[in-house]
Amino acid sequence: MIKEWIEPKTVAVVGASRDPKKLGALVFKNLLQTGYAGRLIPVNPAADEVMGHEAYSRVSKIPGKVDLAVIVVPAAAVAEVIRDLGKKKVALAVIISAGFKEVGEEGIKMEADLVKLARKVGVRFIGPNCLGFMNPLIGLNATFSSTLPRPGTVSFISQSGAMGVATLDWATESRLGFRAFVSIGNNADVDEIELLEYFGQDPKTKVILLYLESFTNGRKFVEVASRITPLKPVVVVKAGRTYKSLQAIQTHTGSLAGSAEIADQALKQAGVLVARTSEELFDYALSLSLAPRLKTPSVGIVTNAGGPGVLAVDELRHTKLIAPELHGTTVRNLRKFIPPAGSTHNPIDVLGDAPASRFLRAAETTLRDQNVGGLIAVVTPQTTTDVDAIATGLGVLRRKTTKPIVTTLMGGDHVEFGRGILHENGMPEFATPERAVAAMNALRWGASKTRVLKQPLEGKQKLPHKFTRPGAQQLHPLDVHDLLKPYGFKIVP
Repeated sequence: MIKEWIEPKTVAVVGASRDPKKLGALVFKNLLQTGYAGRLIPVNPAADEVMGHEAYSRVSKIPGKVDLAVIVVPAAAVAEVIRDLGKKKVALAVIISAGFKEVGEEGIKMEADLVKLARKVGVRFIGPNCLGFMNPLIGLNATFSSTLPRPGTVSFISQSGAMGVATLDWATESRLGFRAFVSIGNNADVDEIELLEYFGQDPKTKVILLYLESFTNGRKFVEVASRITPLKPVVVVKAGRTYKSLQAIQTHTGSLAGSAEIADQALKQAGVLVARTSEELFDYALSLSLAPRLKTPSVGIVTNAGGPGVLAVDELRHTKLIAPELHGTTVRNLRKFIPPAGSTHNPIDVLGDAPASRFLRAAETTLRDQNVGGLIAVVTPQTTTDVDAIATGLGVLRRKTTKPIVTTLMGGDHVEFGRGILHENGMPEFATPERAVAAMNALRWGASKTRVLKQPLEGKQKLPHKFTRPGAQQLHPLDVHDLLKPYGFKIVP
């Protein structure tokens, strides 16, 4: 069902307008201008044509099958449109219209009635109060945002349309590609769980991102996520960490948000990567979509400046990553071309006067070390630094290794062209060492997933034999530790 909605052959825009200031005009214009090859039909009872396309007064008047209806009419008129879709047997709709549960009691009732009606007439819908959705793979932009990102492998489900647009704008600059973007708004019918399940099975999706203010069903979300995370990474940023933000969520989408701390722990237990900020969400998406998985927590750090290298090592303490000792052979090989004033121990400092050849040779030598699972390359634009040559060389190195390389080009105008070179080579690049470390840590996705206790222990169930000692009236402290550890409980030493 969702596949037909994500990849429709015929789209009707209900509320398509000739007035360029109206949302219906923006949505229809976006669909026309982004290369979508399917059939587009405007629906407007007051117009014979919209933007050169024949208009119909109702969807039920359109000849042939309609796969998807995008609804951009006042809230009070949405129910009648849904009834008409039922007559035409249009199974799927995106309701962009606002004015439902986010506005208060009257809107809550209107939205509940709309869900009942839709189920009665056989229509499923996304929204209401949403931005719409995009499928860049087929040039489909069914939103009122003019930014259609490049095609890629990231699917993004967002409860905030504006949050989605900002992320898509960042993505355009860094050349991050998307398989789909879905704004779910009030989440009244098709919800984040159903979409998570779909993209979890979708072969065109490599990474799933979610911005959520509330969960439709937290327990079910965790259960579904735990099935997906062994196969592909799922990243969630959960809003609502303070009393004030919870109040704002109530106004924004009419949702009741639960404890962010409880949600974080449940998500992490299911193997979900939890991003604390929108910046982290974007950074994780960039590294996960472009770099291979980090198979061990051990990373090498190569830099042409000691300070940034130290900052990168300091940041490791906030992650599960380590900067291991390099193999003796690696150290000896590094000493052959790194001056004595530099460092041949992790982090490797090739010094500020290093030509591109020295930096790249150090990077390749470090990656060959069996103790190193991935590389963080930190470049600062010093007087003799050829940033562009280093970026080009790292692009070549990326194609020669199966280990992930995450980069940092520190600075502004002096490194901008080098950033473009890295982006064109499909390499994740970040403005600071701290962000690069966090992004590398995300490449360990699934590694820290803990076992989920499917059925709680109840009553007087017997413990496994290995936890019982002859004559004991209670569990030995060491047995308690062994019993709880597999379920992810943290024990104070």
